[in-house]
Amino acid sequence: MNKKKKEIIALIIFLIALISFIVCASAITTPKRYELGANWGAFTEEKKDSMDVVFFGSSMAYCNVIPAVIWENNGLSSYVMAGPEQPLSITYYYVKEMFRHQSPSAVMVEISGIIYGQYASEGATKANISYMPYNINRFGAIINGAPKSEWLGLFFPLYNYHDRWNKLTEDDYEIGLTGYDIDLLAGYHFLSDNQPQPEMRERDFEQTEEGYQYNLSWLEKIAQLCREHNCRPIFYISASYAYFNESYLERLEADLANIEGVEFINFMDNIDEMDIDASTDFYDILHFNYRGAEKFSRFLAETIDELGIKAQNPYNDPQLWQERIDHYRSLIAQSSTQES
Repeated sequence: MNKKKKEIIALIIFLIALISFIVCASAITTPKRYELGANWGAFTEEKKDSMDVVFFGSSMAYCNVIPAVIWENNGLSSYVMAGPEQPLSITYYYVKEMFRHQSPSAVMVEISGIIYGQYASEGATKANISYMPYNINRFGAIINGAPKSEWLGLFFPLYNYHDRWNKLTEDDYEIGLTGYDIDLLAGYHFLSDNQPQPEMRERDFEQTEEGYQYNLSWLEKIAQLCREHNCRPIFYISASYAYFNESYLERLEADLANIEGVEFINFMDNIDEMDIDASTDFYDILHFNYRGAEKFSRFLAETIDELGIKAQNPYNDPQLWQERIDHYRSLIAQSSTQES
């Protein structure tokens, strides 16, 4: 072997070693995420094609939807793959990445993000993107869902988190090298604190026409993506104690009706049917605590039944879902003990 070939082989080996080091170092130094959405590490541990319904959106999805309660009420497996303050552009890439792992009958998107700006806060953007699998969908989320000033740290996570070396824990190394365990809450974030809501209020926001059309275009892309995968796109607004302006809602409903295949549900219309108690069931005006989330999730289960979505996945694991129900109930018991 001549000298030039040896140098090329040595260079290739060096590059492979360098890339491997960067990948491992990035996985170790990135803060581990167990809750508050964007839990891709746990989601990718789920058995392939084991979900009947997957929920998307922002915190109004991962704080208000309890998959264990849905399973308990109708036997459908579901997961909440949402993220904080999530713009709809990033939601699109979440849905696209989900289809690499799951083939649900329906995708349900909480679309309050229609009123958000093009980008979330820096912290929320990091959370939404930093935990996505490192592939083309992550790159798409960066380019379309993050300002250019944040691209470097999102494309190369070691840049964002290199200063954590002296803060690393055993979990950082173990999870970074071997991966996450399955999330027994299936993407739901358990909240127990209670903030009584004195009265229902209109949501306050400012949005340009350009911003509205931009966000609507991403909903159209999500719907098209679902159609390509023979999956029903169901867009909804979560029940809460804050409502959309009537004229804005009428326009949104009309625009959604023009998107092929989309089904739209405004659960604000059904809040009285859920037996929601404003004095006990809210964490804040937009998010339920577990009491309200359980009532909402039971109503969701009934709605899913009425939509004709049936459990058809051959890989559903009753033992795992019973474990999820038991875990959820144990959190309630712990919370009740602490309150007393």
